[in-house]
Amino acid sequence: MGTINIVEYAKLPRDENGHILPINPKRKLASKTYTSTTTTAEADALQNETKFLCVTAIEAHYVEADASATTNSRLIPAGSITYWERTRLNFKALA
Repeated sequence: MGTINIVEYAKLPRDENGHILPINPKRKLASKTYTSTTTTAEADALQNETKFLCVTAIEAHYVEADASATTNSRLIPAGSITYWERTRLNFKALA
């Protein structure tokens, strides 16, 4: 069993020259924590304004965009944070 957290954001933080900054924006649209098993699960539908996702894996997970997660999907290690363009994620716990 594992836990994964998905936070939705509407825009990326930028400096005065328009360059994307390597920080989280201050305003989130939605946040959801999922408890998963080794069976693939799907995240809830996204907010209309969502532009990107911040995914935090408490335990290791396989993650796939718009398809079932398998052991061939992208592996997100425990304790890591990854960013995704707007997509509906499917995930499954590693063990």
